[in-house]
Amino acid sequence: MRALRPLLSDADPPTHFTREPGGTPVAERIRALVLDPGIEMDAWTEAYLYAAARADHARHGIRPHLVRGENVVCERYLDSSLTYQGYGRGLGAEAVRELNAWAVGTVIPDRTFYLRLGAEERTRRARKLGASLDRIEKVGDEFWRRVEEGFEALIQLEPHRIEVLDGRRSPGELAELVVGEIRSLQYTRGD
Repeated sequence: MRALRPLLSDADPPTHFTREPGGTPVAERIRALVLDPGIEMDAWTEAYLYAAARADHARHGIRPHLVRGENVVCERYLDSSLTYQGYGRGLGAEAVRELNAWAVGTVIPDRTFYLRLGAEERTRRARKLGASLDRIEKVGDEFWRRVEEGFEALIQLEPHRIEVLDGRRSPGELAELVVGEIRSLQYTRGD
């Protein structure tokens, strides 16, 4: 995301950058709760909290920009819940999709970029950053294996929407690829 911002700073139409969980004051408060490593909660509570944050974010953080004709680049969105809670937590992707249908309404991404990165490289990068782990990051390898399986299943279901990128590439290379795809989408839509 940091590498994308300068490449799209003068884009026409403008680009709004946001993240999930978060993106609005309400969703940021929910983010603090759901990622707090000192709190335990069951999988459905987690799913409902993410959906609540997403509902506020979609209505007050994303939709207004789309209505103005702007592009929106969001770090994580609905696919993350389908994989993290649906596959990782074992709730089922369709059950999580149904829950989130109320949250997102018609705010569905034109394109999702999945940065595929192996478990060893992901662990190496996390150690290099040295950051403390949030509640989700602490879950363990089996959880992450299921999340990866979930993303691979979504890619098979929606190959026209989900583009797989090699996460080993540099942030600059990845940003260039994403910007090219965003411009291609605008051209196809006639913007």
